Amino acid sequence: MNLIKQKLNQLSNYLREIINSLGWKNAFAFTILCWTIAFGHFLPWYEDILPDLYIVNRALAKKREVPEIKAENKVEKEYGPVSSVTTVIDVTPETIEEKIAKYFPEEPEIMTAIFKAESGLNPESQGWNCYYIENGERISRACEYEDRHKAWSVDCGIAQINHIGKTCPENLFDPEENLFEARKKYEKRGKQPWVAWLKDMHLKFLN
Repeated sequence: MNLIKQKLNQLSNYLREIINSLGWKNAFAFTILCWTIAFGHFLPWYEDILPDLYIVNRALAKKREVPEIKAENKVEKEYGPVSSVTTVIDVTPETIEEKIAKYFPEEPEIMTAIFKAESGLNPESQGWNCYYIENGERISRACEYEDRHKAWSVDCGIAQINHIGKTCPENLFDPEENLFEARKKYEKRGKQPWVAWLKDMHLKFLN
């Protein structure tokens, strides 16, 4: 490499001396002549190395590629790799009994027994009420299966909250909302709204 630089410097000095000895017009013509000769001399060489230069440039370009940045997963950072995150709502009888105790701290055991008799503590329990004529009187009781389409009201969820219509609103299948409605009825009428209390059906569920 140093030898090449030395030769180029010698050539440059030699050309400068020639140009200085000529007039500016002759110097200009001489410069054009030199460039023409050089271009004709080096053109075949440049065409030979062009494919190699392309390969080198591609290799350098690959080295300059920006690596993909993976978004930080806070869950994985905190707890390790996970495939998915699933929310599980626990509605087991034990948890429901705890909720009943929260809404009815005055007498949790009795209210739990009443709701066991009413719904079996099933959050999705639904009962249909129909009118029937019995002994010459019009009474309301649980619909026969084939008469459910005639129901005037339904009893919904854990506390069997009564709702006018043939189907329960979805919110009454939520334990918290159902027990919240039950609490409002309890504060107004005590345990009177529940047939299980009126007919002592809850007693078998008391310890």
